[in-house]
Amino acid sequence: MAFDIHSNHRALVLLPLCIYVVLVWLVAVAPAADMDKAYPVDARRTPTDLVRRGEEVFKAYGCVVCHTQQIRGDERLREQRGDRLVVPVRAPDARFGLDEPTRAEEYAQSRPPLIGTQRTGPDLTGVGDRLPSVLWHYWHLYDPRSVSPGSVMPPYRYLFRVTTEADGPGLAAHDGPFPTGKAWLLVGGVALAFAVLGWLMFGFTPALGLSLCLGVGAAWFLIRECQLCQPPPDQGEVVEDGIEALGLPEGARLVATPDAKALAEYLLSLKRPVRGP
Repeated sequence: MAFDIHSNHRALVLLPLCIYVVLVWLVAVAPAADMDKAYPVDARRTPTDLVRRGEEVFKAYGCVVCHTQQIRGDERLREQRGDRLVVPVRAPDARFGLDEPTRAEEYAQSRPPLIGTQRTGPDLTGVGDRLPSVLWHYWHLYDPRSVSPGSVMPPYRYLFRVTTEADGPGLAAHDGPFPTGKAWLLVGGVALAFAVLGWLMFGFTPALGLSLCLGVGAAWFLIRECQLCQPPPDQGEVVEDGIEALGLPEGARLVATPDAKALAEYLLSLKRPVRGP
């Protein structure tokens, strides 16, 4: 009797399953295995906590709107060079000095991949290789036109603090968001409000004293929460070299906040993976 797939229930199930497994192997598993062989895991970018934070800052400030991370290749001109199949970079992207298009493994640690959509600014593929100086990135963030004349990038000066010698060894005085006088006014105001509320609710009873204590505690809690929102001064990094070109007053120092430091570290981490043996 001839084999009839339409009447064989096992074939109806197994044939599509086998086709699916073969397609998954050809489309996903085999290319991934080839990529792992060519670019070992230990040769790829493994982000630290600081780099992860910098990536979040990068996304929060919308840097991906103007900076792409993709170098396009022209598949029509691909050629075999030894044991490698090389795809030439398209002419509009060749100005970034990269000889190969971006590959899938370069986005392995990005959540999500920050490919971008337009190039108002330069492409950032391999920027950690092209510009490996953290100071350059600090200058560029504080005043883009100091290192890139004609740049349309806005300055991110709020990522830095400008200090003088009177502020201490390169760090600004940090008393929290409230000077001492205003802090005491806040404590007094909240405590008075709680006391009035307690008097209206309970009159002159022991509960009035409890309301006053609660008011002092609430005010102190607000002050502490606001202070925790501010980065402590010992987390800043003093930038001294080359800041005379930034137009700062004489004797001033530039202090990079934790966000500026994290963003610079993220940009430095954007290096192209090293091809394995």
